[in-house]
Amino acid sequence: MIWERESWRLRGEAYPNLRRGALTAVPVGLASLLDLKTGAESSGALASGALIAGFVAFDAPARIRFVWQLVAAPVIGLAAGLGVLSSQYAALAVVVMAVVGIAAGLCVAVSPRLAIAAMMVVLALLIVQGVSADSADAAPAESAAARRAGAGAGDGRGAAAGPLLSARVDPLRPRDRAA
Repeated sequence: MIWERESWRLRGEAYPNLRRGALTAVPVGLASLLDLKTGAESSGALASGALIAGFVAFDAPARIRFVWQLVAAPVIGLAAGLGVLSSQYAALAVVVMAVVGIAAGLCVAVSPRLAIAAMMVVLALLIVQGVSADSADAAPAESAAARRAGAGAGDGRGAAAGPLLSARVDPLRPRDRAA
């Protein structure tokens, strides 16, 4: 049963999972330090974007995670920009969240990784809709959505931190198990 000691025992090696978690957390930490160092209006934006994109393909080896995060980062950025534009009116925000949420929910039928990526897109949209920002902040040329809304994914810089690290650590990955 649930209260027996055997129920709580590890069923595999902990090191590979702890290593993957630590490598996924590095972009968030680096982005947080960069946010603190710059002290800009976008404080927390890069770290939030790295955190949101870090969950995409978390279970995959670094090379596969790089591709998934590289594809997901711009979509997360678009969702953050859409969140800024739709946050001005409650009815519009509800409609946009319903449409994006339904589309993300349909991704469950394709694959678990795509479902998690879609869930991160919805999360970016939800976070940005909850922050009061002007529609002028969604200008992609100035990347203002991320700077002002604090979502970090509005311009893709924070969300791009994960794929960059995944590409760098792939040569360090042990090759003893199948990808």
